Amino acid sequence: MPRPRSTPEVSLPISSSRSLHAMFQLLIAIICRVVTIETWRKISLFVALPACAIVGYVSLKEEFEHIHHVEHDPPTFTAYPYLHVRKRKFPYGDGDHTPFWNPIMNPEPED
Repeated sequence: MPRPRSTPEVSLPISSSRSLHAMFQLLIAIICRVVTIETWRKISLFVALPACAIVGYVSLKEEFEHIHHVEHDPPTFTAYPYLHVRKRKFPYGDGDHTPFWNPIMNPEPED
């Protein structure tokens, strides 16, 4: 004999207190996430950005002092045998300098 068709059951929570507990846990998790996001946002704005600005200011100040010193007292060229060995010209610029050549920091060889 065929079984009678039954209507699908809707799954309901076992007890309303358990469902209420789960809802409170979800609410607490959402609040903690918002608090955490706000806390890290405040740390980023009021701690990290000023720290980066201070470190940038100090490092740029020291770098400008170094550049000023090098402009007034440029380094001298020391002729080592492995320097300025050119079998062919570089395919860019004037052919004698690399892309990283700096006229302030890299002295020219005296011919």
